[in-house]
Amino acid sequence: MDLNILENTLMRAFSVGRYSIWSDYQKAGIMLMVDEGLRVSDMLKLTWQNVSNDGRIIVRQGKNSATLVVTPRFYSEVWRRFAVSKASMCYYLNYMQIYRMFRDLGLSLEEHENGNASVTHIGRKLVAREVYRVANDINDSAAALGHKSTRSTQYYIRKRGASNRGNVLNSDLPLDGGLVVCKNAVVKLKATRKKKRLK
Repeated sequence: MDLNILENTLMRAFSVGRYSIWSDYQKAGIMLMVDEGLRVSDMLKLTWQNVSNDGRIIVRQGKNSATLVVTPRFYSEVWRRFAVSKASMCYYLNYMQIYRMFRDLGLSLEEHENGNASVTHIGRKLVAREVYRVANDINDSAAALGHKSTRSTQYYIRKRGASNRGNVLNSDLPLDGGLVVCKNAVVKLKATRKKKRLK
């Protein structure tokens, strides 16, 4: 799955079916979360005070991540209304609503060896991978997610079976399916571990 498929699936769900009756604020929050790769908790913390006069949204992330300033591609007019409403996103959405909706729509990344799937983090992982695929630089992926260190970004760009810290996607290959790792990073990681054991 890629980011465009995820966004199109959500937009289709918001236009017909049971999710079409959700409020514009609910739809705007979910689309911002997916499009910008935000954590659910960071999106739920948004209030009217986070929306600037020019429509940009200031996302103050937790977990030692940097603040992001983003411009919504979806529902930009709704965000302007949100700023005037003096509301908070957690009034309209909660984690379980989002989780259930994603599961209901079949939106998850089944990529952990233990069988666990990324459900609400799917947008965050796809944004990190897309930036890495285009820029071929983990620092750019880290900046897109607001990470201060590339170490935590590696988790988002790994694929199934890539359990070592050094395993990251090779940007020359497609992101859909299969284990794709940078073998040089694995070799370097193993060599470093052997040196430490010898000392």
